[in-house]
Amino acid sequence: QNPNDITCGQSKFQNMIRQSRSQPQQNNTKMYYHWKTWAKTRSLDGRLPLVTAAARSMQWSYMQQIYTDNMPVIYELDALTGLPLFMLAATGPNSDIESIYNLLKECPHAISIMNIRHPHSSTDSINRKRGGG
Repeated sequence: QNPNDITCGQSKFQNMIRQSRSQPQQNNTKMYYHWKTWAKTRSLDGRLPLVTAAARSMQWSYMQQIYTDNMPVIYELDALTGLPLFMLAATGPNSDIESIYNLLKECPHAISIMNIRHPHSSTDSINRKRGGG
């Protein structure tokens, strides 16, 4: 099985990962280590699998599998959009609220990252339009 299946939302792969973690066998252990390597491998567009999963608005049940094997990626910004992962997961009409919540819960300072990057908030522009400052 290809680890990329999870970024396509194929649940049979998720079940295999659960099985490999609950019933370690030699073959499953080998797959588990390949999985850990895959979770830290960037694709051609520069994204790690968790970032790709967030961009595709995947359900948390899938994203959690990737996150568990590469937790530090939660602190990265998307190379293509510059957004933190919780915001990337929130884009699009099919975003998963559980994914957004859990990504933000795991990295709450991601909100302040956006304030640092964009010091002029939308309220500043409203005040200028009204002639206030």
